[in-house]
Amino acid sequence: MVGIRHRLSTAGRVALTVLVLLLCVASLVGCSGGQASTSGKASADKATIGKTISARDWEVTLTGVSEKIKVVGQGDITYQAKGIYVIVPLKVKNVGSDMQLLAASDIALMDAQGNEFQPTQSAVQVAYGLPRGMEIIMDSPLGAGATRESIIIFDVPASAKGLQLALKGAQDRLDLGF
Repeated sequence: MVGIRHRLSTAGRVALTVLVLLLCVASLVGCSGGQASTSGKASADKATIGKTISARDWEVTLTGVSEKIKVVGQGDITYQAKGIYVIVPLKVKNVGSDMQLLAASDIALMDAQGNEFQPTQSAVQVAYGLPRGMEIIMDSPLGAGATRESIIIFDVPASAKGLQLALKGAQDRLDLGF
């Protein structure tokens, strides 16, 4: 009888150990495997949320946590990234004296290796923003002193790291937390 209890107790311990190991593996896969490195929200601790950079007639402020997604849009209007879409929430202010458009060539995303990525085409911006009722920054001019909060989207390689938003002529960059 003592031998049976000992075997059951040992078998129970083994089963419990296996169960704990399976839960650990499942937890690791869920947290860091597969898509976790290519999709999801940036680290708010590493992002420079609330920081403003400026150059010439523009001020750009990071207003929230950026995210990475593979597809934007809804229904029949969807666009798939070549790499991964990085969605950057920001506020743009025209500090100049005339109404003007922030040119797509004046804003870029830089990675840790020095690669530069330009914003996506207007259609991708609209496909993401329209269902959310957002104004699209790159598509309409801003009056003198006016601000607009919205998003800007970049298509970058899924492996890109150290992402920073750059404004042409600005001394600093905005860290996105990726």
